[in-house]
Amino acid sequence: MRTRSSMCTASIITLLIFSIFLSTGYVWAQEENPLLPSQTYTAEDGAFTIPYLATWEITQTGTNQVHMSSSDDTVHVTVEWGTASYLTFGGLDDAGAYPLAVLISFLQETGSAMPTLPQEVETNGIAFLGGITQGEAVFYAVSEPAEDLFVILDADLDSQETLDALEPAFMAMISGASVSMGATGEPTAEPTEALPVVVEITGPDDCKNVAASIGEYSSQFSGASYAPANLLDGDPATGWSSGGGVAEPEFVTIQLDGRHTVGGVLFNGYSPSPRYETDSIKSFRLEAGGAVIFEGEAALEQGYQVYTFQPVETDHIKLAVLSTHGGNYFEAADIMVCAVETGGAMPEPAQPIEAQTVRQWAVSATASSQYGSPDWGAMQATGAPDVSSCGDIQQAWASSQATGADWLRLEYAQAVQPTQINIYQTYNPGAVVKVEVVGEDGSAIALPDSADPPGNTPCPGVFTVDIAETLPPVNTVIVHLDQTITGDWNEIDAVELVGMAAGEVSMPAPGAVSCDIGTDRVVNTRSRPGTNYNVAGQLAAGVTVQANGQAAGADGYTWWRLTNGAWVRDDVVSAAADCAVAAPVVNPDEDPLPLAQHYTTPDGYSFDYPQGWELLEEPGGAVVGNSPAAAGRAFGETFEPGEFQVSVIWTSAETLAPGAGLGAAPTSMALLKAAISVSSGVDINEPYELMIGDTVVAAGYGTFADADVEMSVVIFEAGGGLYGSVLTLSDLDGMEQFEPTVRAIIASALAGSQGGGAGGVEAETEATPEPVEAAEVVELPETFTSVAEHLSIRYPDGWFAKDTAGGEASITTGQFVTFIMGMKPGEVQITINESITTAPSAMERLMSEMEQMASGLGFALGEATETTVGGARAARLEAEQETWHLLAMAVERSDGHYFDVHAYTHPDEFAQYEPLILAILDTITYTP
Repeated sequence: MRTRSSMCTASIITLLIFSIFLSTGYVWAQEENPLLPSQTYTAEDGAFTIPYLATWEITQTGTNQVHMSSSDDTVHVTVEWGTASYLTFGGLDDAGAYPLAVLISFLQETGSAMPTLPQEVETNGIAFLGGITQGEAVFYAVSEPAEDLFVILDADLDSQETLDALEPAFMAMISGASVSMGATGEPTAEPTEALPVVVEITGPDDCKNVAASIGEYSSQFSGASYAPANLLDGDPATGWSSGGGVAEPEFVTIQLDGRHTVGGVLFNGYSPSPRYETDSIKSFRLEAGGAVIFEGEAALEQGYQVYTFQPVETDHIKLAVLSTHGGNYFEAADIMVCAVETGGAMPEPAQPIEAQTVRQWAVSATASSQYGSPDWGAMQATGAPDVSSCGDIQQAWASSQATGADWLRLEYAQAVQPTQINIYQTYNPGAVVKVEVVGEDGSAIALPDSADPPGNTPCPGVFTVDIAETLPPVNTVIVHLDQTITGDWNEIDAVELVGMAAGEVSMPAPGAVSCDIGTDRVVNTRSRPGTNYNVAGQLAAGVTVQANGQAAGADGYTWWRLTNGAWVRDDVVSAAADCAVAAPVVNPDEDPLPLAQHYTTPDGYSFDYPQGWELLEEPGGAVVGNSPAAAGRAFGETFEPGEFQVSVIWTSAETLAPGAGLGAAPTSMALLKAAISVSSGVDINEPYELMIGDTVVAAGYGTFADADVEMSVVIFEAGGGLYGSVLTLSDLDGMEQFEPTVRAIIASALAGSQGGGAGGVEAETEATPEPVEAAEVVELPETFTSVAEHLSIRYPDGWFAKDTAGGEASITTGQFVTFIMGMKPGEVQITINESITTAPSAMERLMSEMEQMASGLGFALGEATETTVGGARAARLEAEQETWHLLAMAVERSDGHYFDVHAYTHPDEFAQYEPLILAILDTITYTP
């Protein structure tokens, strides 16, 4: 039994709507012989009366409260009355409170979780909602019998059937209740304006789009081109496609940028894939909180179609698709979710911004490895804890290997002087060996007493690192694990950073003035000012960050630029009063990130790059990325949304365009054109001259034939026979966002070329390696195992191995080796694809795969022959271009399917590396 006192701990999980709407208005479903109140109860002070059923027991449990129950104990009703401020603890402006606002505020203030689908209904001064939650039925109602006087009815019942039978009684009770003002009598109530139930939406201009990100989804076709996130980019040429073969209905969940009352969607269900128009979505339904709020069909036509429904308050919309126009996959281009203003919309409560101690959860995370994505991915460690039990649970981060040495790096919205780190561990605590914090200068500081030995922390449990010494401001925490200690995965759900407010997250742009931005809930930040741009991270509830710029978004809202370069929309945060003046208006297209870090090569060349970016050294320069994962992406590998990489290398003309025969000192433009001519797998536009400062450089832009990657390349003369090469890679939406920052990096590289090459730098910086002797090929001490643990292979010491996109394993002599731009002397790249394609023979599998590849890249195939690899039947052939030699093989797996193997070397070096390549391939093992 739940009384008024226990209502504070009630949790409403699911709300099933039993109300019926007709075109002429709302009508309650009536039983033929409804139960109706036949007695009236008057409170002890005479200020309140309410009708109730004769068979019920009723007692007054407080000055402003009564409790009713049925004789068989299946029904419990609490009724409370008073002013809006009494019922909502001061959370509303009494004079402007509508019944619906009072009802919602009452549920919030009493600790009752808001229903996931509050199908708010208000008519004739009465607001109500009800349905099933946690196996029992509930019903809430509020009436306004007089101005600023309200009656709240809260009922617990044993079943939906009981609720249906008592609907008329509840409505009669709430409508018949009256509240007086004591001796002064009952004031006359002004009629309450009814809420609108349908919003007028005709197109994008009428839609306040609050769609922010993609949550859970059923499946997707392979590749970023078909990812659910494409539904939010506003581009009809991109979209989501289901993976096929999954039981209907397929679905995608659209997370909003907060809790909103929404009344419609704009949906473009037309397939963006040419010649696959029949895959366009036809019938679909919209859900919120598990209940259907709309069901209908989309016409087979390009462009947004408008669908409106009764306004509901929610933080997400689930699109469940039921049929296509005849295709085999579900495809759609775009969707917008439209927020509406309703007379009873509850204002967002203003929260005080904490001035000193700041407690915050990570807004982004990267790791040395991760078991999957999104399940067990690094981003599972962001935000507040959401795993409540001990176990191998996908809402926590797990590394790729159970017994590896790994690290988890977490970024926070606000820099603080740290006082405490709290690590929430949900599986096998005991592997944390060190915790570091990173200051604004990029240097890591190891915390003393930050190891968590086995037995120290329970599971689930929190390992706390107290920090006694005064440290500089930090906004990064790195947790180091050695899982050989525990022998199993140590999974982390969240990491809390506690400290004293220290001002800005990072260095503001020169001359910028910052102001405070606060939030009382979790909100998304964007890479640029607009909801059509990538989500850059999140701000945790209760934090204060700084803005150092503002811009008007295309959606008509003001957007604040935070000091970490991300953007947040004005209406989802609380901006200090001086922000409108203190934060200057900026043009995001011309506004680079601050370049607060500096790198110098051993030869004296240098460049600057943004604070917080990761740097990996390369011969002649370095690669930087806006995350460790981005910095480590190989050329041609697909980038995740928001990832960005810039490589700055000083090298020779021959290295940039091998075999092009350019002469002693080609111009930058001639060199870029020659490099393009010897490249394959990329589509680069006609090179053009670009002015950076006072220097003219050669530039080009392109995309990859088989990966969703944008690329730009800039070449300039560095003197001493060397050239500066700046190669930029990003996901398909990232290049425009970071172009100003890339220009700033190039400008710093131009300046850093002036002092480089002290003592003279030879044009040929890489020596041709010594031939590999046959006796050396047996030394394969390193072992690589794929994330899915199906594939295992051994390789030489000093080489690199990793999983890549599409189920491949890559074994290379260097971290950034790729055949796309041609193989340099001494480089080897081996890729093994766990193909699930069957064929009658290895020979037929090989020829089918290679003929398609040769057609796309334009090379001739050699003669195919049968062979064996590691005792397995296989077929092999060779092919060669000016910039690489290819050994292609189809190797039969233990389950009857095949591996597709491609091994690339420099054209002149295949013979010397062939024994080593075959020795590596002989070690392949496969466990289905």
